[in-house]
This record gives sequence, structure tokens and C-alpha cells, in this order.
Amino acid sequence: MRSLKSTKEKHLPLLNNTFPEDLVADFKLCYTCKNSLDSDKVPTLSRSNRFVYPPKQQGLPAFDPITARLVSPGLPFMQIHRLRYDGSYGIIGQVINVPVDEDTMVQQLPGQLDVDRAFNVNIKKNRIHKYSYLSGFVKKKSEVKPWL
Repeated sequence: MRSLKSTKEKHLPLLNNTFPEDLVADFKLCYTCKNSLDSDKVPTLSRSNRFVYPPKQQGLPAFDPITARLVSPGLPFMQIHRLRYDGSYGIIGQVINVPVDEDTMVQQLPGQLDVDRAFNVNIKKNRIHKYSYLSGFVKKKSEVKPWL
């Protein structure tokens, strides 16, 4: 993956202390983990802090990049945007960052799986960007539900 970087020489002492049984030179780091290691801290989402990905189940369907992004466990924050005058929620105005539990988020968003057949998804890399880098319709029952 493009977003994962190799460990640097200055990260090795901390990683060797944290993971003495592993070959830490082969570790790949995301941006957040790299920043934590640059400040000489163990990343929050680390195995030493009991963070592990669940094992992948057999028989799950393949999916496109949009569905992969929706069911990925790496979305620890959501943003609630308030519209200017009518009190609805949308993408304009004040922003509240809310830390969420992934299990709760998966069960509550984007609504009940049995109500609609598909939903439209627009994912932006940054809120200020005009265009989405991933957009399209996702089928609920055949693409998302088996992963939940």
C-alpha cells in the first residue's frame, strides 16, 4: 500500500523494546504510527496496547474500493456537520469531531440494512476538497452485510 512506510533507523530502539520477539525492521507504518514513533511514543493502536485486527472469515465476498473503505476498521472519528439555518446535518458549518467505537458505528450507519437495497457514498480525502475521490452506490445485502 502506498500509505504504509518502512520503519526508520531512529524508530528501531523503541520498537525492539516493545516487540522483542519480532523483526521490527520489516514493520510497515501508517502516518499516525510514524508520528507517534517520531515523538518517542508507542502508537495508540498498537499490539502492545491490545489492538489486533480480527481474523478474516472464510467465504466473504470481494468488494470494490468504496465498500472496502466503508468496512475498514481505521475510521476512529466521525464528523457531524450542522447546516446554517434549518438545523439539519450536512457538510456546511461548524464541525464536531466525535470519537466512535467501530462496532457501534458499523451497526448504526448508514441505517438499517433491510430498509434500502443500496446507498450512495461519497468519500473525500479532506473536507475542503470539492470533489470526492471515491463515489458510487454500494449494495447493502450482497456487498456490505456479509462483512458486518
